[in-house]
Amino acid sequence: MKARERADKIEEILFQEFGELGPTLIFHSDFECLVSILLSAQTTDLSVNKVTPALFKRFRNPSDFAGASVEEIRRYIKTLGLSNAKARSLKGLGQWFLERGTEEVPHEMEALVSMPGVGVKTAGVFLIERDRPHSFPVDTHIFRVTGRLGLQRAKDPIKAGEALYRLYPGGKAGYMHRAFITLGRRICDARNPRCNVCPLRDLCPRLHLGKKASSTALR
Repeated sequence: MKARERADKIEEILFQEFGELGPTLIFHSDFECLVSILLSAQTTDLSVNKVTPALFKRFRNPSDFAGASVEEIRRYIKTLGLSNAKARSLKGLGQWFLERGTEEVPHEMEALVSMPGVGVKTAGVFLIERDRPHSFPVDTHIFRVTGRLGLQRAKDPIKAGEALYRLYPGGKAGYMHRAFITLGRRICDARNPRCNVCPLRDLCPRLHLGKKASSTALR
């Protein structure tokens, strides 16, 4: 089976298995979306969703973040990992908008990554969540799952994302991004993958490599 055919088959099977997959973060605007994604680094979406209602009630726009102290912002997100750094980023984010006299979040990668605390991955996830994918952002779940499936053999997430975006360009990137994360969380665990119930078991090279599989294939 050719690479493109295999990629399409994987997409078909995952859609049959998971159906429609929407965002797991809860937000109501571009700005809330960006803030939620920034907060989700090294923590779960569920944890973020627990703090954002109170956070967004107090900080309704970028100006509110810009005018607050880092310590006040931190108090609203103190249960999340890296709360000090994230609070500084949120204040800086507010100042970024204030200095430009706008509250509109840009939908261009170059502008997004110029913001405090917003890197390529955060920007890529934001664009996917707002249905404007420019790339295929890769987290640990996606890197592991797609490596095991042989969809990419890169040594870093950026190169992996480039390979995956060639397989799943445009609108496909959004769905497959969520599908691979879901597969990684529910079935393709890092230490104890449940291969016997995986819907992709017949397409996974890992299951045919035996105990002497290479570290690349088992990534």
